[in-house]
Amino acid sequence: MSYQAEYSEHGKAVYMGKDLTEVRSPQRKLMPDTVGLEQHEQTSLRGIARRAQRCKDHRFRDLYRCLDGPLLHRCGRDLNKRAASGVDDVTGQAYEQDLTASIESLAERLKTKRYRAKRVRRCYIPKENGGERPLGIPALEDQWVQLACAKLLGAIYEQDFLPVSSALRRAVIRTETSLKRVSKFPGPALSYQWKPWGRAGYRELIGMSAPIHMTSKLNIPREASDALGVVQGALGRSVVAIYLFGSAVVGGLRPKSDVDVLAIVDRRLSEATRHMLVEELMRVSGRVGNDEGRRPLELTVLCLLDIVPWRYPPKHQLVCGEWLRDDFENRRVPAPGADPDLAIVLKKVRDSSVRLVGPEASAILDRVPMADICRAMQDSLPGLLSGVSDDVRNVLLTLARMWYTAVEGEISPKDVAAEWAVPRLHGGEASLLELARRGYVVECADSWTGKEADVAALVRTLKHAVQSSLAAQR
Repeated sequence: MSYQAEYSEHGKAVYMGKDLTEVRSPQRKLMPDTVGLEQHEQTSLRGIARRAQRCKDHRFRDLYRCLDGPLLHRCGRDLNKRAASGVDDVTGQAYEQDLTASIESLAERLKTKRYRAKRVRRCYIPKENGGERPLGIPALEDQWVQLACAKLLGAIYEQDFLPVSSALRRAVIRTETSLKRVSKFPGPALSYQWKPWGRAGYRELIGMSAPIHMTSKLNIPREASDALGVVQGALGRSVVAIYLFGSAVVGGLRPKSDVDVLAIVDRRLSEATRHMLVEELMRVSGRVGNDEGRRPLELTVLCLLDIVPWRYPPKHQLVCGEWLRDDFENRRVPAPGADPDLAIVLKKVRDSSVRLVGPEASAILDRVPMADICRAMQDSLPGLLSGVSDDVRNVLLTLARMWYTAVEGEISPKDVAAEWAVPRLHGGEASLLELARRGYVVECADSWTGKEADVAALVRTLKHAVQSSLAAQR
């Protein structure tokens, strides 16, 4: 049963009728929930932020009671005291003449539910085209309370922002900081200038010389952006990190490249959740050969508990890719399980990836030993070779990349590995692998009709080269 009540100084409910907060148990002291790491941090913005970051499922209650004198005092530092006054004609200078008493009065009115927001003054400012822009000016105390509420909510929801999202975020991530991060990514240069904007002291970036997606000079593929929204919408605060990797990060996307995304979560996925994710992700991913300009999406979901500390073979919660579309459309979603290829995926993510959510990959992922990389390639060879007839180009290029990795100890784009391998082959085999490479980068149409015997011979050669190189690593 719900009651409307106001609270006395001793924490007892005094029933007063309408427009007041719902009553809590009268036996419980009316203090804010423990939102920090220690008792003294109960009303601390830092404590709230830490709690939101570390306990992703925590529900904050009684935040209203954090609207106290200390928080209001801190908010006063961020307000522009020289701004125009609202309908009450109270200026910042006048309010500060007896600031302590003013803040205590405001805090008391908030505590006893007697605070009421005033009307907003409407004024008009001229525009360059001769028109006028309407502007609303709240009363000073209303601005004070609005900022306090924004700080409380911001301390919680700031933890859910992308590290690369910086637009109009106050204090925590400034735009100048964003530019420092942007400078770490390869791509076209920026020209920019700063200009003050608004009474709150925001700054905006203007004069960009190239389009930037998600505040990064790296052009994040739209499939990755869409997948990011799907994963965050479906998994919420269980998401630990999301990374873009593969060709989008190293060497650039080729005409027929997939968009590779890895999501790490802090719990295992239920069957219902996996089906829901697949249904949404298949709408994001581009079918092979589609004429809409969408690329195929390959998204892998891992549970942090399954990969840290590192052990072989790693396990996945979900693998979503176009080669599984027929199964997905028939409501067949593979169960979670061990996958040797994930050792290679995790090495690629740890070595070269762009974080879309969460910390850098090297901060949470253990290093994958080279011995386990070699073991993964050896274990995945049979499955790869069984698909030669269905995808000749991909099998040949993947074998070339395995060979390159076994010899050089690095994982490269497929066309780079093929370019490395071609001079190490002879005659017709070198020509066949070069045909696969050129087909991959769309320099020619690679037809394999009538070449079955030659392809089989090249596969045997590459398989032997991979196995010999792996044996040499032991």
